[in-house]
Amino acid sequence: MTRLRAAVLGAVDELVEDFDATVAYGGPDPDDRHVHAAAEACRAHVLLTDDRGFASDDAANYEVYRSDDFFVLVDDSAPAAVRDVVRQQTRYWASRPDEKRRGLADALRDAGCPAFAARVESHLRVLAGGERPAPERIR
Repeated sequence: MTRLRAAVLGAVDELVEDFDATVAYGGPDPDDRHVHAAAEACRAHVLLTDDRGFASDDAANYEVYRSDDFFVLVDDSAPAAVRDVVRQQTRYWASRPDEKRRGLADALRDAGCPAFAARVESHLRVLAGGERPAPERIR
């Protein structure tokens, strides 16, 4: 648990410890007010959530992304970096005898990321030598 907590804290840009939970929130679920308030307090540009009921109001300073959409966006922006992570994750999944048959793409689909799972399968075909990588996009 200590290692997991340290990994999570090492991966976040900012930890919001204090915010005004009474701020106005026009989303459909009033129980999401605290999430909106925390995102506004830290001036987030993006809120990553798979809470299907969560929606920001028009006055919010952030955009809401679902995991699948976000990871597809990352792959659009940095496919070579995603391919490197897919390579690393393939080794990890191969080392887990209980997960060998399921595989990375299936796990992503099970986690609600079907579009990104398709991207991962494409990267796996490239890594196996069955496809040429798409050219890097220049921004």
